[in-house]
Amino acid sequence: MNARHALLATLCLLGAVGTASAVAVATQPEPTLPSAPKDRATVLFEKLKADAAKGGTTAVSSVDDSVVRSFRLFREREASPVPAHLVHMIASPTRFGRNPVLARSIDTPYGTGWVIPGDGYLCLAVPGPIGNYGVTCSPTEVAVKEGLWGRHSGQDQNDEVLETLVVPDGNKVLELAPDGRVVTTLTPSAVGVVSEILSTNETTPAVTAVG
Repeated sequence: MNARHALLATLCLLGAVGTASAVAVATQPEPTLPSAPKDRATVLFEKLKADAAKGGTTAVSSVDDSVVRSFRLFREREASPVPAHLVHMIASPTRFGRNPVLARSIDTPYGTGWVIPGDGYLCLAVPGPIGNYGVTCSPTEVAVKEGLWGRHSGQDQNDEVLETLVVPDGNKVLELAPDGRVVTTLTPSAVGVVSEILSTNETTPAVTAVG
């Protein structure tokens, strides 16, 4: 091999080494920073938002065992289907897989409300003073521990607000003042429900269940 050929071979070899090095550098993964943990409220909100956006959800076919174990309402009261004209408003399966046929009725000062099982959720629908309804839904694992709570205001009815709480077995129900003081202890109905009208002034207590 003459000197010219030797020089060309050396340059080719160096070029090949340089290319391989470039490829190796390009495929090195970039370091990723750990994401900040989300608090419980944020996680639940994101789950609610994602599930609520789903359309065409199939209604759950039975009541979750944990709901039956935790709520006397589902053990002692037969199913009371939501009336057909209210299903679209308060119990459509397209939100949370609710099944209006499996609902249990509850008594409130403004009329009949319902507790409606869903797919991983439990929902509470309570009537207002002018025929409207308030609906709240909680993940089942939260509802069986903390209960279902709904607050429905009727500003045209002397500033009254209806508070309703479906109480898990073994919980007490307290009325708390805004500063956290216990105002009184309430006794749930025979099926574990508290529903009362409060005045919407600055001293309005909140109804809460505690184990």
